[in-house]
Amino acid sequence: MELDRERMAEIGKYSKAYQAPDYKMGERRRAAAMPLLHDAPSRRSYLDVGCGRGEMLDEARGLGFERIEGTEVVPDLLARDLVRFALAHKLPYTEQEFDIVTCMDVLEHLIPQDTVPVLKELDRITNVQLIVSANNKQSRSMGMELHVNKRPYHEWDQLIRGYTSGDVCWISKGKGELSETWVITK
Repeated sequence: MELDRERMAEIGKYSKAYQAPDYKMGERRRAAAMPLLHDAPSRRSYLDVGCGRGEMLDEARGLGFERIEGTEVVPDLLARDLVRFALAHKLPYTEQEFDIVTCMDVLEHLIPQDTVPVLKELDRITNVQLIVSANNKQSRSMGMELHVNKRPYHEWDQLIRGYTSGDVCWISKGKGELSETWVITK
């Protein structure tokens, strides 16, 4: 019950943060993420977990993916087509349902207890390639700390390698970048 209260408190923060029109995927993050989607080895099915305002969904549509979906927990973001409500630790999809799955800069927003269950869920629903990014910097919006699950990148790497299956490639952007990215190929 306490975990549910913690999750709801975090969801409440994002409901407030997304009221600001400029709270979205930043241009630097987008510029780093889009080539990974362009290079994806399949165009059959795509899911973006924690899709926010849908920047990755728009890109996938432009690339001609056959099936595109996103998940989100913020009620105001659910009105967009292709987006359904889902908690990342309990995704409503079958084993290996999506060829390509992304979860971009979401892990650091989760309560720490959900880290392993989320990684396991992402791995479970991915058939071909999983792309995950995480940020370990502070992030404040409207007086709230939004990154409640900050970890050193080597710790993220250990968790991702420990709870996903396949060939894991850590794409380090170097000092000064906002996030690190991992590509897991099944």
